Amino acid sequence: MKQDPVSCAKIRIAQPYTDYFWLYGKPSVLSPARFQLVGAGRFGLGKSRYYRRISFVKEKTVAISLLCVGLLGVLIFLLGFNVSRERGAVIKTQHEAEADPASGLRKAMRAHGNSTEYVPMLALMILALGLRLPIMPIWIGAIMVAAVACRYLHAAGVLFGSSVYEGNALKFVGALGTYVTGFVMALILVYRAARLVIG
Repeated sequence: MKQDPVSCAKIRIAQPYTDYFWLYGKPSVLSPARFQLVGAGRFGLGKSRYYRRISFVKEKTVAISLLCVGLLGVLIFLLGFNVSRERGAVIKTQHEAEADPASGLRKAMRAHGNSTEYVPMLALMILALGLRLPIMPIWIGAIMVAAVACRYLHAAGVLFGSSVYEGNALKFVGALGTYVTGFVMALILVYRAARLVIG
């Protein structure tokens, strides 16, 4: 029995991932992104409350991503400023301070250097996910926030540790969390890319 495409679209629009819609009188698989770009006009929804609901979710998705990227940027520049501050405090004995693993300058440089190794890629993946996913599940947003928190934890562990070589709980949790969240986000992007290629 032929179903009304508009009614079917209204029912399916709240579901987060690939769903079946009736398009041109036959079932069609459309992701929410393709529905937003193609389906809304074809189904005659236009600027209805269902279309605005997608836009609202999309805005929240982008907002979470931008917040995470912004916090990572704040971390990088704060750590960079801290390096300059520590270097200015020991300007006459800078070489000795850099060689001492327990000095404030050495710890500041290590915290900043380690962050610059991971923050750019994390920020890029977070931004890519935020711009690509029209409806983002809560667990993906939680991974983004966790990645940011882990970078702050690791930086704190380096700065407040007695030495750059000493391990502590903050450094361990921050490093492990960085690897886990980064790997998961990378897999999500690979999966989304494969879905686009396969169709």
